[in-house]
Amino acid sequence: MVMAVRHGGERLRRSLPGDRVRVAPILANMEMEKAATIEKYARGIEMLRQRGILTFGSFTIGFPDETDRTVQETSDFILDSGMDYYRAQMWYNEAGTPIHRPRDKYGIYGDGFVWRHATMDSLEAMDHIERIYLQVTTAEWLPQWSFDFWIIPYLMGNKAVSAILWRRWDPGALPNRVSSL
Repeated sequence: MVMAVRHGGERLRRSLPGDRVRVAPILANMEMEKAATIEKYARGIEMLRQRGILTFGSFTIGFPDETDRTVQETSDFILDSGMDYYRAQMWYNEAGTPIHRPRDKYGIYGDGFVWRHATMDSLEAMDHIERIYLQVTTAEWLPQWSFDFWIIPYLMGNKAVSAILWRRWDPGALPNRVSSL
């Protein structure tokens, strides 16, 4: 099960009348409304963990309107949510995407992984990603390339790899000798 989350802290907590939740300002930049809240994501992760299902959060850092505060909220969510695995990757500025159309409104310059906008630049985003990697000790970081979340079920079929992946939950699962595998 993959928990792909675009976390926005306080922005996700702003409720409208009824049970609708407005996500602003980052996802509102794309004129989107989401029914998800941080609390709902946290509860979903908790429910999956109670049933023994691995969880994975994928986070984009540096989307226009991202700030130091919202990055810290993302880091706090990863730390506090109880998810098993996560990835924090840098926003990629690509022509033709919905946020690229109003680029002047958000002060977006550059392209690909070299960009700046009114609230952050790509170098700051890289620093934030490194800080998250160093701060988060409650979930395992997975790189974007070569060893992705999708390989974990495959590797868990191997007893030695399975024992290593599950050592956090059951230290006794590690074999005494490799020959016992």
